Amino acid sequence: MFKVDAGFKKRLVFYLFGVLLGLFIVVPYVREKKEEVRLKKRMTIPRIDLPDQYGNIYTLDSLKGNVTIIEFWASWCAPCRGTNVQLKYFYKDFHGKEFKDYDDFEIVSISLDDDRSQWLKAMEKDSITWTSLIVEKGSKDSIIKRYGIKDIPMTILVDGEGVILAKTTHMDAIRTELESYLSE
Repeated sequence: MFKVDAGFKKRLVFYLFGVLLGLFIVVPYVREKKEEVRLKKRMTIPRIDLPDQYGNIYTLDSLKGNVTIIEFWASWCAPCRGTNVQLKYFYKDFHGKEFKDYDDFEIVSISLDDDRSQWLKAMEKDSITWTSLIVEKGSKDSIIKRYGIKDIPMTILVDGEGVILAKTTHMDAIRTELESYLSE
């Protein structure tokens, strides 16, 4: 046959070891990246089942027919707390108004807090009167990946069928979008 020197065998073993090691590192990373979603306009919002402050499980299916702001936030996030103030005005300005293609306007706040008591205190202090949910500890990473959350606060505006109309951190853009759906 052919002769193989000891240096070649050594390089071959290191090469095969590197390939196997790469498979154990790269394949899980690629699988993880596949789970991460980049939500964009005209995509349907992923399903969500989360508890509210009373422990009742809430699904976004109950918002059918309403144009809805979905706000991801946390009690420790100062910009999020500022957004809660803006959301109070949005709720006052748009809830109960007539929309061209929608029944009403709703807000759903989804907290990424680890501490339930801090979330409840922030809700009370910020006078949150709309639906507020919390991501349970074991499912936080899954929610962050499914919704493609990079920063908070993050605001998603969805139509009555759960289709994304806007995804932004700028509330002025959301206001402009909402005003375009009001009846004349």
